[in-house]
Amino acid sequence: MAIRETLASLLGGSRPSDLDIRQMVNDAVAAQSSGDNDNEALEAEIAQLKKKLNMAMGAVQAATAQLMALKTELTNTNGAVKQATQHATTAKATAEAAADGLTAVEARMDALVEKLGTASAPTKKKPAAKKKAAPKKAASKKTGEAHPENCSVDGCDNEHRARGYCAKHYQQWKRGTLS
Repeated sequence: MAIRETLASLLGGSRPSDLDIRQMVNDAVAAQSSGDNDNEALEAEIAQLKKKLNMAMGAVQAATAQLMALKTELTNTNGAVKQATQHATTAKATAEAAADGLTAVEARMDALVEKLGTASAPTKKKPAAKKKAAPKKAASKKTGEAHPENCSVDGCDNEHRARGYCAKHYQQWKRGTLS
Protein backbone atom coordinates (compact mmCIF):
# COMPACT_ATOMS: atom_id res chain seq x y z
CA MET A 1 0.00 0.00 0.00
CA ALA A 2 2.89 2.33 0.29
CA ILE A 3 2.99 2.73 -3.46
CA ARG A 4 -0.65 3.81 -3.61
CA GLU A 5 -0.11 6.37 -0.91
CA THR A 6 2.97 7.73 -2.66
CA LEU A 7 1.04 8.00 -5.89
CA ALA A 8 -1.84 9.67 -4.06
CA SER A 9 0.46 12.28 -2.62
CA LEU A 10 1.91 12.89 -6.10
CA LEU A 11 -1.51 13.19 -7.67
CA GLY A 12 -2.69 15.76 -5.25
CA GLY A 13 -4.20 13.84 -2.45
CA SER A 14 -6.73 11.63 -4.15
CA ARG A 15 -6.20 7.97 -3.96
CA PRO A 16 -6.01 6.31 -7.37
CA SER A 17 -7.81 3.13 -8.20
CA ASP A 18 -6.18 -0.04 -9.49
CA LEU A 19 -7.32 0.85 -12.96
CA ASP A 20 -5.71 4.28 -12.76
CA ILE A 21 -2.47 2.74 -11.53
CA ARG A 22 -2.41 0.22 -14.34
CA GLN A 23 -3.04 2.95 -16.87
CA MET A 24 -0.21 5.00 -15.42
CA VAL A 25 2.14 2.02 -15.53
CA ASN A 26 1.15 1.24 -19.14
CA ASP A 27 1.71 4.88 -20.10
CA ALA A 28 5.12 4.87 -18.41
CA VAL A 29 6.10 1.61 -20.15
CA ALA A 30 4.91 2.96 -23.50
CA ALA A 31 6.84 6.18 -22.99
CA GLN A 32 9.95 4.22 -22.11
CA SER A 33 9.64 1.88 -25.08
CA SER A 34 9.07 4.89 -27.30
CA GLY A 35 12.25 6.39 -25.83
CA ASP A 36 14.02 3.07 -26.39
CA ASN A 37 12.96 3.14 -30.04
CA ASP A 38 14.26 6.71 -30.32
CA ASN A 39 17.51 5.62 -28.65
CA GLU A 40 17.85 2.65 -31.02
CA ALA A 41 17.29 4.92 -34.02
CA LEU A 42 19.87 7.38 -32.71
CA GLU A 43 22.35 4.58 -32.03
CA ALA A 44 21.83 3.21 -35.56
CA GLU A 45 22.38 6.68 -37.01
CA ILE A 46 25.49 7.14 -34.85
CA ALA A 47 26.80 3.75 -36.06
CA GLN A 48 26.24 4.80 -39.69
CA LEU A 49 27.97 8.11 -39.10
CA LYS A 50 30.91 6.34 -37.41
CA LYS A 51 31.16 4.02 -40.43
CA LYS A 52 31.17 6.99 -42.81
CA LEU A 53 33.73 8.78 -40.62
CA ASN A 54 36.02 5.74 -40.65
CA MET A 55 35.74 5.55 -44.44
CA ALA A 56 36.55 9.26 -44.73
CA MET A 57 39.53 8.87 -42.39
CA GLY A 58 40.81 6.00 -44.54
CA ALA A 59 40.49 8.15 -47.66
CA VAL A 60 42.32 11.02 -45.92
CA GLN A 61 45.13 8.66 -44.86
CA ALA A 62 45.45 7.27 -48.41
CA ALA A 63 45.52 10.79 -49.86
CA THR A 64 48.15 11.81 -47.29
CA ALA A 65 50.32 8.83 -48.24
CA GLN A 66 50.02 9.74 -51.93
CA LEU A 67 50.92 13.34 -51.19
CA MET A 68 53.99 12.25 -49.21
CA ALA A 69 55.09 9.98 -52.09
CA LEU A 70 54.62 12.85 -54.56
CA LYS A 71 56.57 15.18 -52.29
CA THR A 72 59.46 12.68 -52.13
CA GLU A 73 59.39 12.25 -55.90
CA LEU A 74 59.34 16.02 -56.38
CA THR A 75 62.31 16.43 -54.03
CA ASN A 76 64.26 13.77 -55.94
CA THR A 77 63.33 15.35 -59.27
CA ASN A 78 64.40 18.79 -58.05
CA GLY A 79 67.76 17.32 -57.01
CA ALA A 80 68.20 15.72 -60.43
CA VAL A 81 67.26 18.99 -62.15
CA LYS A 82 69.79 20.92 -60.06
CA GLN A 83 72.48 18.35 -60.85
CA ALA A 84 71.64 18.45 -64.59
CA THR A 85 71.74 22.25 -64.49
CA GLN A 86 75.17 22.16 -62.87
CA HIS A 87 76.42 19.71 -65.51
CA ALA A 88 75.00 21.87 -68.28
CA THR A 89 76.60 24.99 -66.81
CA THR A 90 79.95 23.19 -66.55
CA ALA A 91 79.64 21.90 -70.12
CA LYS A 92 78.75 25.37 -71.36
CA ALA A 93 81.75 26.92 -69.59
CA THR A 94 84.02 24.22 -71.02
CA ALA A 95 82.65 24.76 -74.52
CA GLU A 96 83.10 28.53 -74.22
CA ALA A 97 86.68 28.06 -73.01
CA ALA A 98 87.36 25.67 -75.90
CA ALA A 99 85.85 28.16 -78.37
CA ASP A 100 88.00 30.93 -76.92
CA GLY A 101 91.07 28.72 -77.22
CA LEU A 102 90.18 27.79 -80.76
CA THR A 103 89.70 31.45 -81.64
CA ALA A 104 93.13 32.24 -80.19
CA VAL A 105 94.72 29.38 -82.15
CA GLU A 106 93.03 30.52 -85.37
CA ALA A 107 94.20 34.09 -84.77
CA ARG A 108 97.75 32.90 -84.17
CA MET A 109 97.59 30.70 -87.25
CA ASP A 110 96.29 33.60 -89.37
CA ALA A 111 99.10 35.78 -88.05
CA LEU A 112 101.68 33.14 -88.95
CA VAL A 113 100.17 32.64 -92.41
CA GLU A 114 100.23 36.39 -92.96
CA LYS A 115 103.80 36.52 -91.74
CA LEU A 116 104.82 33.81 -94.17
CA GLY A 117 103.06 35.62 -96.95
CA THR A 118 100.96 32.73 -98.15
CA ALA A 119 97.33 33.14 -99.07
CA SER A 120 96.05 29.90 -97.59
CA ALA A 121 96.63 28.09 -94.36
CA PRO A 122 98.78 24.99 -94.40
CA THR A 123 97.01 21.66 -94.63
CA LYS A 124 96.44 19.92 -91.39
CA LYS A 125 98.00 16.56 -92.25
CA LYS A 126 100.74 15.81 -94.67
CA PRO A 127 100.79 12.51 -96.49
CA ALA A 128 103.07 10.00 -94.83
CA ALA A 129 106.55 9.92 -96.31
CA LYS A 130 108.47 6.74 -96.79
CA LYS A 131 110.78 5.88 -93.92
CA LYS A 132 114.39 6.63 -94.45
CA ALA A 133 116.86 3.98 -93.66
CA ALA A 134 118.78 4.67 -90.50
CA PRO A 135 122.40 5.58 -91.02
CA LYS A 136 124.94 3.09 -89.81
CA LYS A 137 128.27 4.17 -88.37
CA ALA A 138 129.85 2.44 -85.36
CA ALA A 139 129.11 -1.12 -84.19
CA SER A 140 126.86 -1.74 -81.15
CA LYS A 141 128.37 -3.60 -78.21
CA LYS A 142 125.32 -5.89 -77.80
CA THR A 143 124.24 -6.63 -81.36
CA GLY A 144 127.20 -5.64 -83.40
CA GLU A 145 125.06 -3.19 -85.44
CA ALA A 146 126.62 0.07 -86.49
CA HIS A 147 125.28 3.28 -84.86
CA PRO A 148 126.56 6.82 -84.45
CA GLU A 149 127.48 8.36 -81.09
CA ASN A 150 125.09 11.28 -81.57
CA CYS A 151 121.80 11.65 -83.49
CA SER A 152 122.36 11.34 -87.21
CA VAL A 153 119.99 14.22 -88.07
CA ASP A 154 121.92 17.29 -89.20
CA GLY A 155 122.04 19.97 -86.50
CA CYS A 156 120.94 17.62 -83.67
CA ASP A 157 123.61 16.90 -81.06
CA ASN A 158 121.43 14.70 -78.79
CA GLU A 159 122.75 11.28 -77.86
CA HIS A 160 121.45 8.52 -80.09
CA ARG A 161 118.72 6.26 -78.72
CA ALA A 162 117.83 3.79 -81.45
CA ARG A 163 118.69 3.26 -85.10
CA GLY A 164 121.10 6.17 -84.94
CA TYR A 165 118.52 8.76 -83.88
CA CYS A 166 117.78 10.53 -80.60
CA ALA A 167 114.42 9.80 -78.95
CA LYS A 168 112.67 12.70 -80.69
CA HIS A 169 113.90 11.89 -84.17
CA TYR A 170 113.44 8.14 -83.66
CA GLN A 171 109.71 8.76 -82.98
CA GLN A 172 109.50 10.90 -86.11
CA TRP A 173 111.25 8.19 -88.13
CA LYS A 174 108.87 5.58 -86.68
CA ARG A 175 105.82 7.65 -87.70
CA GLY A 176 107.28 8.40 -91.10
CA THR A 177 107.40 12.18 -90.52
CA LEU A 178 111.19 12.55 -90.36
CA SER A 179 112.33 14.98 -93.01
